[in-house]
Amino acid sequence: MAKVQTELPGTERPSIEPLDEATSDYLQARDEYNRWKRKKADARAHLEAEMEEHGDNLERDIGGALVYDFYDGETQHQVVLETKRKLKVHTKPAPASANDNEGDGKSELTEDDVDDAYAEAFGDDDFDDDDFDPPPSQGMGQPEQTLG
Repeated sequence: MAKVQTELPGTERPSIEPLDEATSDYLQARDEYNRWKRKKADARAHLEAEMEEHGDNLERDIGGALVYDFYDGETQHQVVLETKRKLKVHTKPAPASANDNEGDGKSELTEDDVDDAYAEAFGDDDFDDDDFDPPPSQGMGQPEQTLG
C-alpha cells in the first residue's frame, strides 16, 4: 500500500472546484464501467457454457461452430460460438410480419435499386448483373476440368 505524503501547513495543493467535480464524475463513471465490464465477461462465460452444454440441440455452421438464433421481441440475434471459443452475436432487423408494411410507405429493396447504388458508387451507368460472371464453381476436392 502506498504511503500518503503529509502536507506541511501552507504548502497545500490548490483545489479547483470544477476540476474536482469533473475528476469525481470521471472516477465514478470509470468504476461503473469496470463493474459492467466484469458483469459482461461473466454473462459471456455463462452463455458460452450454456451453448456448449446444449450443443447437441443447436445447429452448426460449415466450420463446426455452434449457432443459436434468438429473437428478443424487437430484434433478431444470431449467437455463434466458434470452435476456438470465440463468441459472436450478429444482430439482424426483425422479421416483418405480413401486416407490418401496410401503410408505412416502406418497400423492399429491388435488384434495380442495387444496380443503381452500384452505378452511383462506381460510376458505371451500364452496370447489370450480366456484366459480372464469376468463374464456375469447382467442387471441393474436384480437379479442374478442361474441354479439349
